[in-house]
Amino acid sequence: MMEELRLEPKDRLNYARMDEESYMWLLEKVTPLIVKEDTIMRSAVSPHERLSATL
Repeated sequence: MMEELRLEPKDRLNYARMDEESYMWLLEKVTPLIVKEDTIMRSAVSPHERLSATL
Protein backbone atom coordinates (compact mmCIF):
# COMPACT_ATOMS: atom_id res chain seq x y z
CA MET A 1 0.00 0.00 0.00
CA MET A 2 2.79 2.45 0.81
CA GLU A 3 4.25 1.88 -2.64
CA GLU A 4 0.96 3.07 -4.12
CA LEU A 5 0.98 6.09 -1.82
CA ARG A 6 4.49 6.92 -3.00
CA LEU A 7 3.04 7.70 -6.42
CA GLU A 8 0.63 10.24 -4.93
CA PRO A 9 2.45 12.54 -2.47
CA LYS A 10 -0.79 14.21 -1.36
CA ASP A 11 -2.33 10.84 -0.42
CA ARG A 12 0.83 9.86 1.45
CA LEU A 13 0.72 13.08 3.41
CA ASN A 14 -2.90 12.38 4.35
CA TYR A 15 -2.21 8.74 5.33
CA ALA A 16 1.10 9.02 7.19
CA ARG A 17 0.80 12.67 8.23
CA MET A 18 4.34 13.35 7.05
CA ASP A 19 6.16 13.98 3.80
CA GLU A 20 8.45 11.39 2.25
CA GLU A 21 11.63 13.08 3.48
CA SER A 22 10.41 12.94 7.09
CA TYR A 23 9.24 9.35 6.68
CA MET A 24 12.63 8.26 5.30
CA TRP A 25 14.43 10.06 8.14
CA LEU A 26 12.24 8.29 10.71
CA LEU A 27 12.70 4.93 8.97
CA GLU A 28 16.47 5.39 9.05
CA LYS A 29 16.37 6.13 12.79
CA VAL A 30 14.11 3.22 13.83
CA THR A 31 15.35 0.51 11.43
CA PRO A 32 18.04 -0.82 13.82
CA LEU A 33 15.38 -1.17 16.52
CA ILE A 34 12.67 -2.91 14.46
CA VAL A 35 14.58 -5.06 11.95
CA LYS A 36 13.98 -8.81 12.25
CA GLU A 37 15.72 -11.80 10.66
CA ASP A 38 14.27 -14.22 8.13
CA THR A 39 13.78 -17.79 9.32
CA ILE A 40 13.48 -21.10 7.51
CA MET A 41 9.71 -20.96 8.00
CA ARG A 42 9.03 -17.43 6.76
CA SER A 43 10.41 -14.12 5.61
CA ALA A 44 10.51 -11.32 8.13
CA VAL A 45 8.35 -8.24 7.77
CA SER A 46 10.51 -5.39 6.50
CA PRO A 47 11.16 -2.31 8.64
CA HIS A 48 9.34 -0.24 6.00
CA GLU A 49 6.20 -2.37 6.36
CA ARG A 50 6.43 -2.40 10.15
CA LEU A 51 6.73 1.39 10.34
CA SER A 52 3.92 1.90 7.84
CA ALA A 53 1.60 -0.34 9.84
CA THR A 54 2.48 1.54 13.03
CA LEU A 55 1.75 4.92 11.49
